[in-house]
Amino acid sequence: MKDPGYLTVDVTFSGDAVIAAYPSAVTAFDAVTGSTRWTAMTPFKPIWMTATDDTVYVTGGYTGAVAAYDSATGTQRWTVALPAEYFAGSVASETGGKVAVLSAFNEFVILDPATGQLISRVPHFTGGSAGVAFDVSNGELFIGSAGESGGQVGLYDLATGAARWMLDVPSNTLSNPVFTESAVVFSADGGDVYSVDRVSGTVLWQAGLSVPGERVALGGDGIIAAAAAGGDIEVFDIASGAQVVRVSANASGSNYGQLGVGGGVVTVKAYDASVEFYDATTGDYIDASEPYASVHMIVARGSLIIVSGEAAEPTLDVFSIG
Repeated sequence: MKDPGYLTVDVTFSGDAVIAAYPSAVTAFDAVTGSTRWTAMTPFKPIWMTATDDTVYVTGGYTGAVAAYDSATGTQRWTVALPAEYFAGSVASETGGKVAVLSAFNEFVILDPATGQLISRVPHFTGGSAGVAFDVSNGELFIGSAGESGGQVGLYDLATGAARWMLDVPSNTLSNPVFTESAVVFSADGGDVYSVDRVSGTVLWQAGLSVPGERVALGGDGIIAAAAAGGDIEVFDIASGAQVVRVSANASGSNYGQLGVGGGVVTVKAYDASVEFYDATTGDYIDASEPYASVHMIVARGSLIIVSGEAAEPTLDVFSIG
């Protein structure tokens, strides 16, 4: 199959399929065999993507468009055009719940997942929105925002759009957030990783990075990994914030989604577009893949999934790390 657009834009899971977004299409792969299930051409250039077990949601950046696809067949269920001035940024969804799309214009919208109908427009704090994450059990939306004088984070109730709590942080850039059972964890370019109580917004712990970090990944074995711009990876105990190990990797922390933790292994995209593997407890180097033409990866279900967009055809690689 020809790669529709050549370069992978984003990758996620939906049911038992791996979904990859390209500049002009969305493709579903069988997570076990790697075979292509379907490819759906998109009416806009995909920028961000998320999925539930049965639906894939894609946003189109400055086109202000959002589309939903059946994850089993690739059939487009609906597409909506948001106001012309609206930047359709990060998208998050919840099975049987709501779809939220984050704007660069100090608001987010809540959509009906079945029809795409606009339910509400909710203003949030000033500054550009720098991170969005969902908790699929509690219907909570975390937003990190960056401004000239610092950053701000908040947790919103998706049913009402009401803010549950807000917190100021001394940073003008915030990483992608991750949820644990009781906390939300993110890093800031001031050089700290924060763990904040999901109910009260109280800072549970704050850990300083040796080098300012840009990405955070949650491990299934009680650890958090943060990638720094200079390539260092630091692993922290999720309960206390105590540093477990520091890894000096040949890696770029500035690549969205290019850091993962699972099965006691930290995976990270290196400068040469290979993927490197490190022991999450000792920091020891384990192995590295061959360089990819382009690569997006996710760690889930005991596996590292890599989708590489090459000129001839897309490639799906699965590594067991569980």
